[in-house]
Amino acid sequence: MVRHDGYTASVVVDGADLPEYLTKFNTVKNELSCWIPSEAGKEFQIRFRRDGADYHSRALFRVDGRAIQNSFRWKHDTRTLLCDGAITSATTRCPLLFAKTVVTDDVTLLSSKVPSEQGDIRIEHWGVEKLQRLRGPPRTFVVSPVEIFHKSAKPVPHIACFGEEQVFPPSTASINLHRDAERLLTIVFHYRPLEYLQARCIALRPAPPRPITSPPTNEDKRTAEARPQKPSRPLKKRRASPVPEVIDICDTESEPAASGSGSQDGGDDDMAEINRLRAELEIKRMELRLADLEEQHRKKRKLNGEASGSQGATRALVASAREVATTTKKEKASPIKEEKASPVKEEKATPIKKERMTPVKKEKTTLEGNLS
Repeated sequence: MVRHDGYTASVVVDGADLPEYLTKFNTVKNELSCWIPSEAGKEFQIRFRRDGADYHSRALFRVDGRAIQNSFRWKHDTRTLLCDGAITSATTRCPLLFAKTVVTDDVTLLSSKVPSEQGDIRIEHWGVEKLQRLRGPPRTFVVSPVEIFHKSAKPVPHIACFGEEQVFPPSTASINLHRDAERLLTIVFHYRPLEYLQARCIALRPAPPRPITSPPTNEDKRTAEARPQKPSRPLKKRRASPVPEVIDICDTESEPAASGSGSQDGGDDDMAEINRLRAELEIKRMELRLADLEEQHRKKRKLNGEASGSQGATRALVASAREVATTTKKEKASPIKEEKASPVKEEKATPIKKERMTPVKKEKTTLEGNLS
């Protein structure tokens, strides 16, 4: 059963409402639609109800695009409207049935088209203006034969048809002359086989049934006890893997005299390493402090325009601080073994032999030679 704004509607099979799937409302068309499962050969009825209203209205029931019944409700009338078939005469009625669509390969049916509303059950609710009410025989409906479609038209799997005529007591009906004011609501039921809805994930598939296990009977227990039981095998104990021997190999020829002395030397080395790291940390701190002092002196020199004498004093201060840091590092660092310098052999200088200067003979110049 679907509900919307005081209206309720449902399709009934075997006295129970069919379940609805994917119910949605279109605000543009003012249309409420849903999907319902259909079963071929089953009779169905259409029910529609509105809550109390202060206006006249009518409900038009359409199946596969054909108008089946037109019912009126006046002001404050809250009775449920029921469409259970088509009236064929004053004393006969044909019920509504779900049936399989008939398809064929007949070429003459190629031009036949499937109606756009085939596979739909529609309820159109209209607001009307009452004009006149007359008494007379009910309006009859002409039952048409079941339509046959060509395969290429691809009709829906199920259609609605009419069952055998049923006789009911004669009654008089009222003919209401009216004028439609506006369509208030349209309710659409799209009917398809359940397998069709499940294949398109519109309806959920049922969960597989769980196997039912019955408790064992006394005969089963006796049969189980009579069966010979296999002797249980004793558990084998796994052998523990031998622990490999560890052999220490020393690089030096002499082994340590005792394990205590070796551990003590290791502790001294660790302390020396700690002291060295502390000294390096202190040096880093001193260097950062010196950098801050230099930056402060530079700013003061720019602001006050100090002379070069102050610059020399700053340099002396920085140098003295560095000397203090270096001294601290030497004191805290581990002592380093001094290596004896090998004596350098003095090379004797080779004496340089003195060469005797040969006297240059002076040539006598004669007067005669000069004159010539």
